Amino acid sequence: MLRAAGAATRCGRVPTPLEPRADMSKDLGVELLLKREDLLDDLGCGHKARKLHYHLAEALRLDASVLLTVGSLPSSQSVAVAAAARRCGIRAHLLYMGDEQAQPATAHGYYLLASLLGPTITWHERRPWAEHAAALQDAVQAEIALGETPYPIPPGMSSGPGLLGSIELGLELAAQLGSSATRPTHIVAPAGSGGTCLGLAIAAVALELDWRVTGVCIGASARAVEDQVASLCQEAGALAWAHSATNRVTFHDTHSVAATRRHRGRNWNSYATRFDATGCCSILST
Repeated sequence: MLRAAGAATRCGRVPTPLEPRADMSKDLGVELLLKREDLLDDLGCGHKARKLHYHLAEALRLDASVLLTVGSLPSSQSVAVAAAARRCGIRAHLLYMGDEQAQPATAHGYYLLASLLGPTITWHERRPWAEHAAALQDAVQAEIALGETPYPIPPGMSSGPGLLGSIELGLELAAQLGSSATRPTHIVAPAGSGGTCLGLAIAAVALELDWRVTGVCIGASARAVEDQVASLCQEAGALAWAHSATNRVTFHDTHSVAATRRHRGRNWNSYATRFDATGCCSILST
């Protein structure tokens, strides 16, 4: 399917730059490169645009008439899905929900951007996020009742075809590293569902590279993300490398807002100092 998903469903510009960062390398005592997935598109959707490429190819193969996804108010995934649906001439149906989420009186940020793309929007105000899968399935059934052919895309986009986007990222990174790819390499990436980290590790196993992946949890706990990755491995059973790839991934908690902000900025010392200075550290910017 990596070959089957063509330019018609591409949701961003690839390859994304791999930037040497002499300043951060000096600060942290490692050779550090920054993989700029944040430059993948102009909507701020980052790596999700790469994953969406494969979901969209599958949706069009199935003759879907509506793309559905669920997110919270600042969801970039909702923007990506709405933009992709509009470009392909099908409808998007966006669900918004969350424990403390309520429809804003005035649209702003990612919610404003998604709204401008003309999707159907359904709000579940203050509905617990733990019920998002049930809400998405209810919306799918409602669309079927209307005679539509829905294609649901879960949060994180890592399940099913979306995992191929993260594997593609790993293959692309290896190509950009060239001969350096064979050196011990440590990759640090944000971890929501854990799918990006798993995809990078699968690429490393497939290419027989000495890579380790550190996932910085930005939502659920490390244990919860590990459970999600185990489920993804079950879904990806056809990929011979999926289960062995999990041995190359470690997840770390960042429960507080302050910690999350630090890890999205430059304070990577607690992770980078774990790395062998003779290797290469690549941080994924999403």
